[in-house]
Amino acid sequence: MRADARDKEDAVKKVDFGSLRNILSIVGTMGFVVSYADAYVPYGYSDPVDGQVELSFQVKSVEGLKTPKMLGLIGYLDGRFGANDSHDNVNQWDAERVFKFGNTKKSGCPISVRMTVDVDGSETCRKVKTMVEKVQTVAEFVLVCD
Repeated sequence: MRADARDKEDAVKKVDFGSLRNILSIVGTMGFVVSYADAYVPYGYSDPVDGQVELSFQVKSVEGLKTPKMLGLIGYLDGRFGANDSHDNVNQWDAERVFKFGNTKKSGCPISVRMTVDVDGSETCRKVKTMVEKVQTVAEFVLVCD
């Protein structure tokens, strides 16, 4: 076994998976169904032995993002881990908002959370088709002889 693989294996042993299960349990208690969950060492940690881990999970919200239930979940995760940022992933097939809570590099907190909320087909969120003209720079070559 390579050294970096052993380091990752040691890091996994240090992770408090009970805390991760507890977070998912709280999400379930709030009435959300977790359709996907994973825990991994965040990208950018060359030395995973410090026990840093990111919990990533997905929930569906047909009611949208501004319901008391969703705002309560976002408030809970923000209060526990601190807000980082959010962005939308929208295409012709899906619509989702990704929230990232906690920043393990800045705060030293051993757990960060990435919550993806699938809002495709929700009552209050809709996809709006927009047209964007993109200008693309392409490298061209010319022959120069001295």
